[in-house]
Amino acid sequence: MVWRAPRVARAACGLLVGAGIAFSAATVGAQTTSGEAAKTRKGEVDRSLQGGTASPGAAGEAGPVTFQDVLQNPSDPGVNLAYARQLIAEGRLELASATLERILLQYPNLNDVRLLYAIVLFRLDSLDSARSEVELLLSRDTTAQIRSEAERYAGLIQSAQQSLKKTASLSLGGHLDTNRNAYPGGGDFLVLNAPVQGTGKRERDVGWLALGSAEIRYDTGDQKTQELSARVTGIVDNQVKIDPLDVRGAIFEFGMLHKEQIGDIRPRIRYGYIELSQRKYVADSSVGASLDHRMPIAGLTLTVDGELGYEDYSNTDDVPLAKEQEGRYWNAKVGGTYIIDQSMRANGFLHHKDKKARVRFEAYKTWGIELSMLKVFDNNSYLNADAMLDYQKYRSPDPFVSTAKQRSDRDWSLGLTYGLPLLTVIRMVDSDAVMPAGWDDFDLALSGTYTRQDSNIPNYDYGNWRAQFLISKRWNF
Repeated sequence: MVWRAPRVARAACGLLVGAGIAFSAATVGAQTTSGEAAKTRKGEVDRSLQGGTASPGAAGEAGPVTFQDVLQNPSDPGVNLAYARQLIAEGRLELASATLERILLQYPNLNDVRLLYAIVLFRLDSLDSARSEVELLLSRDTTAQIRSEAERYAGLIQSAQQSLKKTASLSLGGHLDTNRNAYPGGGDFLVLNAPVQGTGKRERDVGWLALGSAEIRYDTGDQKTQELSARVTGIVDNQVKIDPLDVRGAIFEFGMLHKEQIGDIRPRIRYGYIELSQRKYVADSSVGASLDHRMPIAGLTLTVDGELGYEDYSNTDDVPLAKEQEGRYWNAKVGGTYIIDQSMRANGFLHHKDKKARVRFEAYKTWGIELSMLKVFDNNSYLNADAMLDYQKYRSPDPFVSTAKQRSDRDWSLGLTYGLPLLTVIRMVDSDAVMPAGWDDFDLALSGTYTRQDSNIPNYDYGNWRAQFLISKRWNF
């Protein structure tokens, strides 16, 4: 065994499911709910909230402002505005909205405060009220900056109120792997209970990667079943040297958003198709659902997810026994997302998978944990760190390898991604650079990952370093 196609296929499926999540720093840095439309909206809002607006008497920067300060200075717009900004940073938008409204009742001509009020209303999904505030601003003689922001939010509100929303995204890039063929670290193999010295070696290789997605979301207008969605995601990953690991694939997904008192319920149907070296390798059909429940602790959301599916493998020239892996599976995941502040969030999940197969030595159970932390900076760049640890136990020994050893693996990985707007990169060279129309929202993401699999059978014991870059663009129609 020189390389492991099943792991490549699983990695490709993971890329497909996750494609589009990191297409902009603000979108990634602001995620609190599932769904591309929600991410885009919140990302636009957070850029404005983090930037803030200027206002007469906007003091309070010497330290935190408390509600007692507001009670002692109820007519001071600076104290009230500082308190509102603090509430926004803490994610307490309802109280921030009430505070800003109180300022405007006394000082109705503070256009910058009204703009911030409109943004908060937009974030709270009070779109009609937000539109009224924006229209009032556009009817006034304001600064060019306020008018520009008001016009931008007028467009966002109009887009948000459309019942049919369409988005598309595209990422192009490449990656370098130090052990693309997953060659065992010691170079030894176990065959028919006997150790065999391998004749191959680790293969360093470059891959050129393209990820694309298109999505349609329909707002039903119903209070319960609020949204229907359809999405297709595709991947092409071509290796320069190791052609048997060339990947092409697509995932088609249909889902809905249903709201109940317990939280947001998202049922889904998914079909995935993966090719290796231009030959069908696996088709994956599944049904699943997730529940997002906001906890009493501010900023904390609990997520529970379950999925039942079937993997249909096909034998190929490079993987002649792939059919042995065919069978049903079920996944379960529980964890949560904690929004630390407007610029930082943490995720943590426990997961389990039970995989059946035609032969018992290809069936396994997995238990694992995944953690991530994301920080968004003032220039809309972001830094994301993630870690994963899995323990995988196979059901019986593989007689071709060892009749005595039942395979067990411990997989772990560490990753770091830094992303930033492409314009920021260009301005490092030319500070006066201006992007052409339609080119100002490209993003660049640089990442490094180390993946390690420790196995009790030397055939499957390996490590790999990967460096990757992606240039991404997103469209809203």
